Amino acid sequence: MPDPEQFEAAGLYDPTAADADDRLALLRYLSEAGATIEEMIQAADADRLAPLAGDRILRPDSRRLTVDEMAEETGLEADTILRLWQAAGFAPPPEGPFFYREDVATFMAFHAGRDLLSAGATQHLTRVVGAAMGRIAEAAVSSFLLNVEADLVNRGAPDLDYARANVEAMVALRGLTSIFEPLFHHHLEAAIRRSMMARSDPRRLDIVTLAVGFVDLVAFTSLSQEMTAEDLGRLVTDFEELTNRIVGELGGRVVKTIGDEVMFAAADPDAACEVALRLVEETGSHPGLFGARGGLALGDAVWRDGDYFGSSVNLGARLVALADPGTVLVNDRLSRSTAGGAFSFSPAGQRWLKGFGEAVDIFELTRRG
Repeated sequence: MPDPEQFEAAGLYDPTAADADDRLALLRYLSEAGATIEEMIQAADADRLAPLAGDRILRPDSRRLTVDEMAEETGLEADTILRLWQAAGFAPPPEGPFFYREDVATFMAFHAGRDLLSAGATQHLTRVVGAAMGRIAEAAVSSFLLNVEADLVNRGAPDLDYARANVEAMVALRGLTSIFEPLFHHHLEAAIRRSMMARSDPRRLDIVTLAVGFVDLVAFTSLSQEMTAEDLGRLVTDFEELTNRIVGELGGRVVKTIGDEVMFAAADPDAACEVALRLVEETGSHPGLFGARGGLALGDAVWRDGDYFGSSVNLGARLVALADPGTVLVNDRLSRSTAGGAFSFSPAGQRWLKGFGEAVDIFELTRRG
């Protein structure tokens, strides 16, 4: 291990500084973790000295490859590598060594995908995967900041505590990636089942018939102006947890959540109605939320990249904007498609809606009896 004089000579340590003891403890910890003085200098220049030990866990093999070297390793053209990299959501790599050795397996998987699908389809799928991975990464960082680093800041913890916390977090996150594959398999099976249930035309595999619903929180915009960041974050988290639980229990799928609104889909009209009603009911009774309203439309939709497009989707979005707090509005086709008699559909008039060439019959969904 380097001695204090070596740290001082490298410009990493000032024995006369007020925090000299804390700094030396951090440098010794990093040395014990395997970091070299050169790595510490580079990390200090990038203002990432405390997280260095965690960074080394995230990237245990620091060897880098240029774009041309990656092309040679994978058999992909350099231009293809650049296109796939940008499709995954990243900026073009700089000149010189950039990619890590573990990226070889990633690009090899892209290569295999290109053999099965077209090059365009592979790039398209890469965008979806990249966006999903990006969201997971953002959620992981946000969780660390709010649940770990905030406490360190509040108690004025030394950099050594930051370093240890980063190591613990990186160890946990590397373990987290082991769940991706089995979870993906479960989601893949569920997606196949949903697509088979919703498929309406064997000649058009991208057209599905399903109910698409939207539920949004009442008065969210105005109320959020009066809330602290912590309260607002807690509200959004509670809403997301509630929607994921209810939609999942009833066999639907959360397509996306955008702040105060969730978009979901279900091939079974009865399940879709139950989802919409329960979301509105449970949001209304939740102590931390302020009630909700819903819009639901059954029809054909184009299914691409895990999202849905088309007039039924647009109609569901229009209906939620018309609904009063605590109510769910649906289209005529849905009102005629449920089974079992669990729901009632009360006429709510006709409306001319933007994007539709004729007046739309609207019904209010309630529970029967």
